[in-house]
Amino acid sequence: MDETLGRVEALGGSVRSGPNDMPWGRRVAHIQDPDGNPVNLTRPIPAR
Repeated sequence: MDETLGRVEALGGSVRSGPNDMPWGRRVAHIQDPDGNPVNLTRPIPAR
């Protein structure tokens, strides 16, 4: 997800919050695309 967030910023979007590991086993980030639309990104937390 960190690589994806870097690409978001490189392409004109912005990271609004995160990434954060949630207690229910998901990693979550909130971004805004270049047009101002909010987008939520989520993925499973990798097993350790």
